[in-house]
Amino acid sequence: QLACVLERCVESIKRHSSASQALKIIHRLFDTRADSAAGSVSSASLAREKLLDDIEARHGLLGLVLAETTDYHRRACDAAADVSRGPSADGAGAAETTCWSERVLVGRRVTHRAALTVGLEVAGFVAENCTSTTLKFEHISALWGRLIQNPLAPDEPNLLLAWLARVA
Repeated sequence: QLACVLERCVESIKRHSSASQALKIIHRLFDTRADSAAGSVSSASLAREKLLDDIEARHGLLGLVLAETTDYHRRACDAAADVSRGPSADGAGAAETTCWSERVLVGRRVTHRAALTVGLEVAGFVAENCTSTTLKFEHISALWGRLIQNPLAPDEPNLLLAWLARVA
């Protein structure tokens, strides 16, 4: 049953359909910190790790998650540009550009910062816990191009640099 849920999540990410929710589900399913905190590794957590390796081997989960995260950022930049071009009813205009992190730009439920954070958390989790993959230069380069060279919000460079310090 877990494998079925994971397959559906991977398909959602591929289609960019409820990708943030799919990423959250994947992270919760594989989060073994509760087992680690107890000082033991359960057979269930070992089975989850084996399943994670299988999903990575068949779908390239790390690359898929990072591609979704960078593509999300591109879509968010496009949405922000559309909002900026539109008429401003309250005359706020330029002041809005400083608060993109807290706005919902793509989809209906997740703020910009939350969408980036969940993508980075899942990617970091996969990179740290999947024995069949590692974080590659291409992955970092794509994130760097979006979050450092083309940030939508002022906190994005620090978000990426803090994430890299944890996972690299």
